[in-house]
Amino acid sequence: MAEAVSHEVGHTLGLHHDGVIGGSAYYSGQGNWAPIMGVSYYKEVSQWSKGEYANANQTEDDLAVMQTYGISYRADDHGNTIGTATPLANPFVSQSGVIETRTDVDMFSFQTASGLIAFRVDPAPRGPNLDIYVRIYDGTGNLVASNEGAGLPATLIATVAPGTYYLEIGGGGSGDPLTTGYSDYASLGQYRITETVIGTYEKNPVATASASPTSGILPLAVNFSSAGSLDPESSIRSYYWTFGDGSNSTEPSPAHTYNTKGNYTATLVVTDNAGLSSSATVAMTVNEPIRLTLNTGGTGTTSTGGTAANVSSGYATATVDSGITPYGTAVFSLSQNGVVVSEAGVPASPPAQSARIFIDYRTGVPAGVGTLDIYTGFAIAQRGNASATITYTLRDRSGQTVATGHGNLAVGAHFAKFIHELRDVAPDFNLPASFPSATRFGSLEITSSQPVSVVALRLTTNQRGETLLTSTPIADLSASLTNSPVYFPQLADGGGAATTLILLNTSNGTEAGTLAIFDDHGTPLALRESGGT
Repeated sequence: MAEAVSHEVGHTLGLHHDGVIGGSAYYSGQGNWAPIMGVSYYKEVSQWSKGEYANANQTEDDLAVMQTYGISYRADDHGNTIGTATPLANPFVSQSGVIETRTDVDMFSFQTASGLIAFRVDPAPRGPNLDIYVRIYDGTGNLVASNEGAGLPATLIATVAPGTYYLEIGGGGSGDPLTTGYSDYASLGQYRITETVIGTYEKNPVATASASPTSGILPLAVNFSSAGSLDPESSIRSYYWTFGDGSNSTEPSPAHTYNTKGNYTATLVVTDNAGLSSSATVAMTVNEPIRLTLNTGGTGTTSTGGTAANVSSGYATATVDSGITPYGTAVFSLSQNGVVVSEAGVPASPPAQSARIFIDYRTGVPAGVGTLDIYTGFAIAQRGNASATITYTLRDRSGQTVATGHGNLAVGAHFAKFIHELRDVAPDFNLPASFPSATRFGSLEITSSQPVSVVALRLTTNQRGETLLTSTPIADLSASLTNSPVYFPQLADGGGAATTLILLNTSNGTEAGTLAIFDDHGTPLALRESGGT
């Protein structure tokens, strides 16, 4: 029945009868093979043909002709190479596939212990066209064993050493097509791996190594971790770390300090109960700090620079060996289109566990010709001894809470964000959706379980699209409170100059006071605010 159906489908797809010159119009085949478009009912192997047998009266390419009627080959279901082989699960294998084209092969990988291996591969159970061959290769692609005999199924038995091997399944031919054989022209179709014998193979453990941090200034304290290491069959018996500087450890997740500049490779070796081992590495970079010399009454400067394709953010620490802390300022310089458009000086930030930042966040602010957009950004660096848990509280100018959030910052970590980006590091920061378009003055309070250093900048986009930088007040709420006046030594007003005074409440209560402005001789000046004097 299957042969008759295939024959009639062939006519529908433009095929003609396969016969012999001067003989029957329906060729009945040779050996155990016959063409589908002849008479193939009585042969084990029946296939499409292109007239390769002797005295063929029809040499049309059956496969090519049928494609002109809108049908195509099936998509490949298994890789054709060692690199794309489909893994076979040990020890019982049941796998199927299709040889779609004359050049298609299906490759499978498996692991085995030493000894006997065996495979049987059968074609489809009804009316198959696939004459199967099987081959086995080792891990480097050398042929170990093969079976390319006549007949549709194929069986292969071999004795091998332990290792990884590859089973290749393809469609073959047999003998000489001009006598009693046939080529692999149309040896296509389904198959199934039905019987297997594969020795159980002891698998190596999996080593996974990580470190934090992986680079920094000496002495560099690093926490190493073997998290993720496992053995698929039993358990890991031992861990062995070498840090690349002559030191080692047998702890699963040790701590180590590098005291010499250099590039190091830390290696983790894990060994399982069977004595098998695997390794993983982590690259480490340790640098020396920049040496500073500050003479009596003197100063020191250093700078960093980046291009549009090489810009990085981070933080710096300056330590004086004598223990006398210098006063420091970071000057941020911003260039646009090759022109310096703004600079701002931000004082060095001593670590604190509680700080309050002035927030200025306004868009579309009228300013002469056009409008201004004003944002506040801040950065935090964590140099404590443990991960910091940080609470963020945003308040408006009246002290009412606008949003709160919580986040963690690892030892040595740093981030820089605008206020509206704070959810990136504090996922529960519940900032109102209207905030980016709102007019906001207020404060951001930062409370940390570890001392952190905080800087903040006010960024203004002017009418020409240039970004202008201004430092903004940061109050250390853990410092002692005082009741002394705050002095602003320089003011300017008129001729295009304007001065904005910013006061940030450092207490937890309401404060009231007075503001006075004087001329160069100490004479009080009259102030006008909202139409009043």
